[in-house]
Amino acid sequence: MTRVFLTIAAFFCLASCAREQFPQFARSNSWHLQGNEVMNRANGMKIDFGGGNTFPLSNMSDGDYDLHFVCGESDFKSYPPVCSRYIIDVMRNIPLKTDSVELILADRFMVLSLNADNRWRPDYTRLPDGSWLAVEANPVTSVIQPHDELWRNVVFSNGKKRIVVVDRMVYGGHHYAIVYVMQSEKKGLPFANVIHYDVTNRQNIQMVGSYMDWLLGISEKAIAR
Repeated sequence: MTRVFLTIAAFFCLASCAREQFPQFARSNSWHLQGNEVMNRANGMKIDFGGGNTFPLSNMSDGDYDLHFVCGESDFKSYPPVCSRYIIDVMRNIPLKTDSVELILADRFMVLSLNADNRWRPDYTRLPDGSWLAVEANPVTSVIQPHDELWRNVVFSNGKKRIVVVDRMVYGGHHYAIVYVMQSEKKGLPFANVIHYDVTNRQNIQMVGSYMDWLLGISEKAIAR
């Protein structure tokens, strides 16, 4: 009996810790979803995640789980627990000061509102002329993001067969991040609609690179004025 009690107590303790680590949602819900495109009514930012209206993410099912457009605390609380735990686990890979979570789309996209005082140096920088710079080649790159640059970080989780791509931008004077999750199929993972090759295997670098280029197009269009 004592062992059961301790197990239950440990579970609730871990659940509480997970909630504390997850940033708050934006106070005002200004994002609207139509098909696979979201728009911020407040500042006009549009993000098209692809697919048009033919397969709207708000109606997507993955196995036994409904993957919805989450844009607030109440939405997240009603999310299937396996989905919310997965999103929380992804967020632990992102070392950014996050003011709020703006939205979540299914199990693969997030938009975060960021604190401007972030010291996470980018892995890659898209310069105003459209060219890309690997920050390793320019170690004096500032950690203060200019308004006309797009910053990208790539986080590899080999054991979880996952890559988290974080594209940071300054839009309308505010700092945002679009987070993309590249998840390979893995034993014990409940989602069916995942990538059917190991994204963390270097032999698959060409396919992974092509996928990242497609994601880059989404980010570039989002900040285009």
